[in-house]
Amino acid sequence: MDITKTQKANKLLVVDNELANLQLLITCLGEHYEIQVAHDGEEALTEVHASKPDIILMDVKMPKLDGFETCRRLKADEQTKNIPVVFLTALDDTEDEIKGFEAGAADYLTKPVHYKEMLRRIDTARQASHIKRPVAEHTQELKESEAHLIQSEKMASIGQIMAGVVHEINTPLGYARSSVELTGSYFSDIAKTLEACKKLGKQFQSKDKSDEEQLETTLATAMKLLNSLQEDETVVEAQILLENALSGIDRISSLVKNLKNFSQLNRDKIAEFDVNQGLDEALTMVDHKLCDKIQIIKHYGDVPHIICSPAQINQVFLHLLINAIQAISSDTGVIELQTQVIDQYVYISITDNGDGISKENLARIFEPFFTTKTSGKGTGLGLAIVHKIIKEHQGELNVASQIGRGTQFIIFLPFKQ
Repeated sequence: MDITKTQKANKLLVVDNELANLQLLITCLGEHYEIQVAHDGEEALTEVHASKPDIILMDVKMPKLDGFETCRRLKADEQTKNIPVVFLTALDDTEDEIKGFEAGAADYLTKPVHYKEMLRRIDTARQASHIKRPVAEHTQELKESEAHLIQSEKMASIGQIMAGVVHEINTPLGYARSSVELTGSYFSDIAKTLEACKKLGKQFQSKDKSDEEQLETTLATAMKLLNSLQEDETVVEAQILLENALSGIDRISSLVKNLKNFSQLNRDKIAEFDVNQGLDEALTMVDHKLCDKIQIIKHYGDVPHIICSPAQINQVFLHLLINAIQAISSDTGVIELQTQVIDQYVYISITDNGDGISKENLARIFEPFFTTKTSGKGTGLGLAIVHKIIKEHQGELNVASQIGRGTQFIIFLPFKQ
């Protein structure tokens, strides 16, 4: 509730259960602030949401809800966490002062205090909060921009492989369709054989068995069709064709699943992650780029699962594999993948025998916007983002390279035992 008649620029909520204290504070501070009052912590929480004060001056010892708990609740609320709280209390013990700051207070004043000193400290806390708010808002904007850049770079990586993924889907889709069509053509022969066997069965079951010539003719027809199916291995081939069709469909399903994993927007989701499986899924995404000129050699160890953001680690693997493929210009390329446990870390190595990186460029490859690719071919953000992701996971990313011999990226990611 508003105690003063004069409207001031800034609102101060005074929280104290002693009427004498409230009257004294209103007298001292009323010329400088528009004063609202609350008589305990619960009333203060309600008043804050109703009046939106610029700053709160609060006692510690109060009924129902003390000042420390009231402050903690204010700081836990998104709508009130940025309102500075200054404690004014007779509790002058150092431990109480520490409790106050741990609860989220901007300042802690002990009685008695000169009103000019109190006014100065309140004003300082208020001004400091006004400075912090734009900084916090700007920091949030930077985080959002950074997240957008990371997502854009990830989608750019996926864009590089999308045409190949379409081809990878079309190929198994094509032979799945062909297999089903051929299997369909076999079914007409199988249907004729089954019909002849059905007719023969009816004749054997018939009570009138005088027409032996007709029975022999039906039997001969059925045997001929059965022998034809056996000689042509129709049933076996149909079974193989159906298995091929299912294999093609499984391949498509795997590609779609992997593409979904790599393009998912929820990059902050934390879960258990199988590093070996993650590398294999990344390989599936770039399989079309390998053609027949790059050999993949795997040395996977028995490594534990790690706790991480799978979407982000997938992005790391995908980018490093694309880089390795692009670095290979010969027709005898090799990419070697290795995983093992070293101390408390999962060790992941991706090595290529490509063109290599010069010492000058090697020192700068993790710098944002640095790229050796021609204009329009790269943003220079890929390796910077890879480096940032690994650091955010409390890991390490190292690189070694020699011109003409290739490059090795080594990742260390921690795991919990």
